[in-house]
Amino acid sequence: DLFYVNSHVFYRLKSEGRAVPVAQMENVEGHVTSRSQIFVRSDSGIETVEQLQGKRLAFISPMGAGGYLAPRAYLRRMGVNTGEEVFTRNLSSSLHEVLLGDIDAGTMCGVNYRLMSRKLDTGELRVIGVSDEYPENLVAARSDLAPGLVRQVATILLAMDDTPDGSEVLTAMHGMKIGRFRPYDPAVEAITRKLIQQAQVGH
Repeated sequence: DLFYVNSHVFYRLKSEGRAVPVAQMENVEGHVTSRSQIFVRSDSGIETVEQLQGKRLAFISPMGAGGYLAPRAYLRRMGVNTGEEVFTRNLSSSLHEVLLGDIDAGTMCGVNYRLMSRKLDTGELRVIGVSDEYPENLVAARSDLAPGLVRQVATILLAMDDTPDGSEVLTAMHGMKIGRFRPYDPAVEAITRKLIQQAQVGH
C-alpha cells in the first residue's frame, strides 16, 4: 500500500498512473535534493571525468536516482561514454571495488558517500566529479489507495519531528540519510524528467 522509494522509480510509476506521492524526504543535510559524487583511487592517474571515457564504472542500481540516473546524466552531459557499467547493489561494495582497483571509478549519492566515509576508510579515494541535483527519496502510495488514508499518513509523517517519539524514530533513520519529511512538491519531477533525457536511459 505504502512504500519508500527513490525519485526515479517514483517518476516512472506515477507516469504509469500506479503511484501517488505521500511525503518528501529531507536528508540529514537539510535538503530535498542531492548530488552524486564520482570517485576514483587517488593513485589511479585519473584526474578528470573526461578520463573515464571507456572505463569501468560502478553504479548502485540501474533504477537508482543518485546511484545511477544523476551521475550517468552528468557523464553524458560532459560527453563521456564509459565502458562496462557494473551494478553493485550496495554502497560499501562500490567503495571496496574501487579501493581494490577492480573498478576504475564509482559513484553514489554525495550524502551517502559522506555517511559511508564515517564507517569505512576512504582516505585512498578522491572525488573527481559532482552531478547536477536530483530529488531525494519519498514515501508514496499505490494510486488506488483511499485518498483519506494517504492524507492521514502524510499528516503523521510531516509531524514526526514535532514529537519526542517521532524524533526518536527519525534519529534512528539518519543512517538512511533521512532527516525528516516535508510536503511533496511535484515541481521536482521536472528535474527527474531532464535527467532521464540527459542520461539517455529511455522513457
